Amino acid sequence: MNEKIVEIIAEILDGLKKKLTLEEVSIILSQNKNLNKQDVSAAMSFICDRRAENYKRNILFSGSELNFRVLSEKEKDHIGIENYNYLLYLMNIGLLNLNDLNFLIEQLAFFPEESLSKKEINWLVLFMLMDFKNNLPPGSRSLLYSSDTIN
Repeated sequence: MNEKIVEIIAEILDGLKKKLTLEEVSIILSQNKNLNKQDVSAAMSFICDRRAENYKRNILFSGSELNFRVLSEKEKDHIGIENYNYLLYLMNIGLLNLNDLNFLIEQLAFFPEESLSKKEINWLVLFMLMDFKNNLPPGSRSLLYSSDTIN
């Protein structure tokens, strides 16, 4: 897997937020020549796995969606406005919740300022989303590499 999957997941969730169906989002993504079919497939499978997991656990809104995070000046300087806007975008489309955002901001504090980019943020988001302590459904594509094929 690579960090592009986070961007693909973000595009899928953004499309769903715009009331597009998964099929319509899939058609839009398939027309993008810069995306690898295996990565798109892995991202779609991840979203389906997460939806099934959430449905199975019957997760309801806990009220934490009404809270928000304000960065200190030191955090703003370290993370950068563009990166913070990207994190807010991921939160607004539903990929991250408030706890995830707080965790990522804490982790980004360990990075040197010069190396903070969207790529590093995507890697952190990917590692956080692919938490293998979670109960993944049997046969989940999350356990496969993007180069693996399924017969």
